[in-house]
Amino acid sequence: MPCHPVIRADAKVRAVAAASIVAKVARDTFMEEQALLHPVYQFETHKGYGTAVHLRALMEHGPCVLHRRSFKPAQEALAAHTTSSP
Repeated sequence: MPCHPVIRADAKVRAVAAASIVAKVARDTFMEEQALLHPVYQFETHKGYGTAVHLRALMEHGPCVLHRRSFKPAQEALAAHTTSSP
């Protein structure tokens, strides 16, 4: 199917704007569900965005399965929580 990029499509194309809203609601719902499984991260409050609350929890508890290992704060938290045995 032919397609072409549209800069700021969410502001210009109704279908893209609608899809953006659906995706955000789906992601927020998913993060609220994950908050029940991983309460220490308070996902229900920040939905996984890099807020101060989220970053503090990440450093305190280390990353969970939801954290992308390519996310620099997750890498730093993982390094802080990795202990090496002598």
